[in-house]
Amino acid sequence: MILVMLAIGLSLAVTFGFMRTQITSLQSTQNDSRNDLALEAARTGISGALLRMQSTSWTGMSDTYSKVIQQDSANIVSCSATYSSVTSGQVTGVTDSELPLHVAITSVGTWVSPSSSTTKVTRTVKAIVRLTPRLPGRSVRAGDVSTATDLSTNSTSYTATLPYTLTTTSSSSTSLNFDPGLRIEGPVWLNQRLALFNSESWSSSIRGTMLTEIGNQFGAASPASMIHPHPLTGPISFSLAPTTTIQTDLSRLKTSWTTTTQTPSATAVNINNWLTYQLYEKGPVYTAVSLPSSLSSTTLQPTVTNPLGIFVRSGNLDVNSQVTVIGTLVVSGTISIYGTGTSITAYNWLSSGGTPAISGADTWPRLPAIVAKAMNLSSGAQAIIEGAVMIDGTISGGGADYTNPSYNQLNISGNATAAPTQQPYSTVQLQGAPDLSSVSGNRSYAVWLANGTSGRWFPIQSVDNVAKTLTVIGEIRQATAVAYKISLNRSNYVNLNGPIVAGNANFASESMWGMASIIWTNTTADWNTTNAALVSLNKPRISFPDWVSNPANLLNQGWFLPWNTAIYGLRMEPTTSIQPMPGIRVRSNTPLFKAYTSTGSDSAASGYRWKVVDWREDL
Repeated sequence: MILVMLAIGLSLAVTFGFMRTQITSLQSTQNDSRNDLALEAARTGISGALLRMQSTSWTGMSDTYSKVIQQDSANIVSCSATYSSVTSGQVTGVTDSELPLHVAITSVGTWVSPSSSTTKVTRTVKAIVRLTPRLPGRSVRAGDVSTATDLSTNSTSYTATLPYTLTTTSSSSTSLNFDPGLRIEGPVWLNQRLALFNSESWSSSIRGTMLTEIGNQFGAASPASMIHPHPLTGPISFSLAPTTTIQTDLSRLKTSWTTTTQTPSATAVNINNWLTYQLYEKGPVYTAVSLPSSLSSTTLQPTVTNPLGIFVRSGNLDVNSQVTVIGTLVVSGTISIYGTGTSITAYNWLSSGGTPAISGADTWPRLPAIVAKAMNLSSGAQAIIEGAVMIDGTISGGGADYTNPSYNQLNISGNATAAPTQQPYSTVQLQGAPDLSSVSGNRSYAVWLANGTSGRWFPIQSVDNVAKTLTVIGEIRQATAVAYKISLNRSNYVNLNGPIVAGNANFASESMWGMASIIWTNTTADWNTTNAALVSLNKPRISFPDWVSNPANLLNQGWFLPWNTAIYGLRMEPTTSIQPMPGIRVRSNTPLFKAYTSTGSDSAASGYRWKVVDWREDL
């Protein structure tokens, strides 16, 4: 009996153990199934959230996506997905410059027992996606259309200004007033009158002679053939037909003109539109950095919390010496450029060493460099401004005398290529083996890079005599070698690289041109006498601009200013120049991107396009 009982007990124990094993196995299988259902739900949430982002129904970062995927007597399976910004270091290989283009999608999949809400299983999946804006010239992917673009649009009136280097929109009687010392290269649109070379104390006859001589020496039949330093290459478009006097002046300069019914304009400055901003519509909101009333010895640039580098000032802003701005200055009052060593440049999406911060950086749009109510350029300034400038009222000033620092005169020339590095610099690679031992940095010297019959001076920041490279201030892309020359830099200058829009423009005259009328009369008489003698000897005559640029021809006039020393004459080389920056896509305000919207056959292409760059489960 005892043996029988032991056998029965052993049998029961084995049976119980087997049942326990089966129950455990069944429970494990159920748990695995529930985990799998929750994980698949989380994955479904990612897919649904991403699909919503790629449609016009996405409302932005505060949007959520939720869905009940399965509901029956045994399971309730659902998902819920949210969007958030990506922080620094969250994804390997993503730089801080690229962070604003990334969005994290976090999806939680949940299994819940129908009979007990406390019995649940959750799984989490996180995907990080990157905005891939559809820019002109891109490779068109499957499911996309070539006409789709996510670029936001400028106003029609501002778009009309972009073909011009300078646009003046005010209805005041004079839209543009300037004297020797200014050069505007490229098309100009003027709402009203043009006044030029009217501040000097010369007779109308001498003034006419100077304009004619400039046209003969530097003018050409086409604007592209105008020779530097012609002051106004044109063509000029007027909304109001120019007077006979203005027509005569332009004819003397060989500058072409026309009238147009276009009415370009810039949006009025409203600082409230810049205090907060988005890189792309529906994306994260960033806050611009507020500025004090003056800047000195500082560098302002984009950061993780201010990725476009927007800096605002409510009131006036004085920009003093050694100021570098990479981004956009927005000033509700007047911005005054006083100091030396100043560089203000719209953010160009390049990081350290000139490496693109984003793919296709050269095709990305840029905001203006300066947006202000008015702008004043001091004659003592030494500044380079690269990017669109939008001024409500008047842009005025300039008029720095042409002088050089006290360094060695030199003349080094040859051929060179160039490429931008981290703003505000570019590297110029000189060909051959020029000796650069006499060239110093810190902007004391400058290199001229030719562009057809024109070109541009770039101040030299540093020199590498071994590598034969120059680090210069300014953005230049020149893959094909062009002619260069190195010379002493101007002590004071303002280079504006547009497009520039203002109410009107009033540029000051260089003081060294302020000779008394009797001296102009005597100088002109000497020039005529010399040319008569040269012609009688069958020798080439001397142009009037070349004559007054030679200080030797002014020494006997008894007028003691810098121009009548052994170095300086009255030069046409400008100390204030306005030149275009072709190929740049300018957006007058944020956001830079807005989701493409279309109907009909192209409706499937509506919305943004995103690329999954990181995927993690159960984090």
